[in-house]
Amino acid sequence: GYVEENSLNKLHSALAAYSSQKQIHFPLMLDLFAPFTKRVLQTMQTIPFGKTFSYKTLAEKSGSAKACRAAGNVCRGNPFPLFIPCHRVIASNGSLGGFAYGPDLKIALLSFEGAHLGDSLLGLKKGSSLINVS
Repeated sequence: GYVEENSLNKLHSALAAYSSQKQIHFPLMLDLFAPFTKRVLQTMQTIPFGKTFSYKTLAEKSGSAKACRAAGNVCRGNPFPLFIPCHRVIASNGSLGGFAYGPDLKIALLSFEGAHLGDSLLGLKKGSSLINVS
């Protein structure tokens, strides 16, 4: 499996940390993934709570600067969307980008985490932009 044995207590701690608006640290077995996919998933785990990376930044930090679309595909297929925060990845122009569970949930997660939602996101009111650490 992808999750270490005896992880129920770790799962509870991780979910409690997230509900307290803290970064989640949960041990996942990523060795079963292809090397590029593993690197992208590991890079997503480093995106700080309340911050975002662009797909371009995600690709660059994963060691494949020209693989923005491939990095997006990894986000779309992410089997651990809360523990590997693919919702924190947005388009380079500041727009929301995709999310396998829909834009409303992506916005809700980013809002909960304190990311500043931008004026270009799905017609939201003007005046702010997503925090980007790229």
